[in-house]
Amino acid sequence: MKICELSSVGWQRDRTILDEIDLTIQAGEHWVFLGPNGCGKSTLLKLMCLREWPTRGRLRLFGQDFPGHPVFSAQRRIGLFETRQIEGLIENYPSLSILEAVLLGMNGTLPRYVSPTSEQILRATEMIQAELPPALRPDSAISPLSAGERRRVLLLHCLASRPDFLLLDEPFENLDIRAQLHLQDQLMKTLPEIAASVLVVHRIQEIPPQVSHAALMQRGRIIAAGVCEDVLTSENVSRAYEIPLNLSVERRPFRQYQWSRI
Repeated sequence: MKICELSSVGWQRDRTILDEIDLTIQAGEHWVFLGPNGCGKSTLLKLMCLREWPTRGRLRLFGQDFPGHPVFSAQRRIGLFETRQIEGLIENYPSLSILEAVLLGMNGTLPRYVSPTSEQILRATEMIQAELPPALRPDSAISPLSAGERRRVLLLHCLASRPDFLLLDEPFENLDIRAQLHLQDQLMKTLPEIAASVLVVHRIQEIPPQVSHAALMQRGRIIAAGVCEDVLTSENVSRAYEIPLNLSVERRPFRQYQWSRI
C-alpha cells in the first residue's frame, strides 16, 4: 500500500524551496531525511502532513490526491511531532497535565472543554504508565518537566490517535545524550506499530535501527533515496553536505552510523 506519493513536487514562495521531488513511501517503510540546514526537509514534512500545498506537481496520501479530498480525515491518520507543539501548549495552558496532553492527541480537544470517555481515560493512562517512568504520573504538570521528558510526552500525544503515518521533525535536537537515548528507545518501540514514518535528523548517529530507507537532500532536491544500505554511503553523504566525509556502520548490538571528516 502506498502511504505517500510525490511526483515532480515543487514549493516556492519568494524563492524555490523544493524542486522536482519524486518520492514514494510504502506501508512498512520507515524513512530518515538527512541534509544540510535549509535544504527543505521540514518544508517537505509540511506538505506530507497537509499544512502546505505543492505549488507544482502531484501529492497523494493514502491513495487520494491533495488538494482534492477532505483534509481533516487524512490529517487524523497522520501524527506530527514538532518540538514547538509542546512548548506552545505549555505557554497557553501552564497547568496542562500529561494525561490532558495525551487525551488532546486522542480527541483533538482538551478534556477541560469536551469530557473524554472512561475508556479513553483508561487507554491514555495505560499509555503513560507503559511508556514513561513512574515519577511522571498522569496528573503531573508538563511545565516543570525537562526538555527530554516533554518530548517523551509529546510522542505519546502524537501516538494517541493511532496514526498510520508518523512524521518527526528533529525530535532529538538540543537534547543531552541521556534524554536523547531515552526518547530514541521509546521511538524504537513505537515504529513497528506504525504503518510508515519519516524522521528528520541532523546527525547520522541519531538514526534508529528500525529505519529502513533514507533520502538525502541538498538545495531543495532529493539527490539519493532508497534503502539505507544503498543511500547512506560516504560518497552520497559527502555530496549532500558538500564536504568530504567518511561514513562507518557499527552493526552490533544493532546498526548505528557514525561519520567523520576526511
